[in-house]
Amino acid sequence: MKSEQKLFAIMGAIVALGAGFLVFNKDGVPETPPTPSPTPAPLDEAKFDGLKKTTQHFKGNPDARITIIEFADFQCPSCRFAYDSGVKLFGKEFPEVYFGFRHYPLDEPHPFARPAAMAAEFCAKQGKFWDVYANLMKGPKEDLTEEMIVKAVQATGVDMAAFEAQRKDAALNKLVDADKEAGIAAGVSQTPTFIVHDKQTHQVSIITGYRRLVEALKGVVKLPPPPDDGSKPALMPPPP
Repeated sequence: MKSEQKLFAIMGAIVALGAGFLVFNKDGVPETPPTPSPTPAPLDEAKFDGLKKTTQHFKGNPDARITIIEFADFQCPSCRFAYDSGVKLFGKEFPEVYFGFRHYPLDEPHPFARPAAMAAEFCAKQGKFWDVYANLMKGPKEDLTEEMIVKAVQATGVDMAAFEAQRKDAALNKLVDADKEAGIAAGVSQTPTFIVHDKQTHQVSIITGYRRLVEALKGVVKLPPPPDDGSKPALMPPPP
């Protein structure tokens, strides 16, 4: 009996010691295991319809077979690569595509992405969203600057005095935040991300990068092949 009690005591000590290693780090400070981020539920047609209804900027044929909603960052080289490769043609040369755009600024690595997005929302109020969108996206994939944002806005012909007075309005920032939050809820973590709905097959796909978009739409929409410059989607930095 004594030997059994001794055995149980030893086992209890081992369990307690193991628990100590699990709960405390090497400095003796309690350590809380990281809580994994919740994985967004896969998008179905109903959720896509909700996303579509809250998307402010669309161009092209509303009755098209394919609807694409792009989440992008104006300072992201891969987004500008996608634009120059073929995205710029949506609303012009592809009647089978209805194209929407939403902001997804990667604020930490791209400090000018949010100011550019807010500038675009200012221009949207003047009916010039797609003009400034094109101005911000087209051309060399050099790093975005304050000067480039101002020139992109100025080229649309909007009132620059009003722009300078209103460009930092909280209401504009709120619009950008709403887009990004919608993207996070949909599972977006990279730019550019294209959420694609095929009306014929009822399929919803989340696609990162222009090359994958070309491949996914092959046989339905003949997009121009991407030039081989090594451009890759930009990742949102992990939470601290």
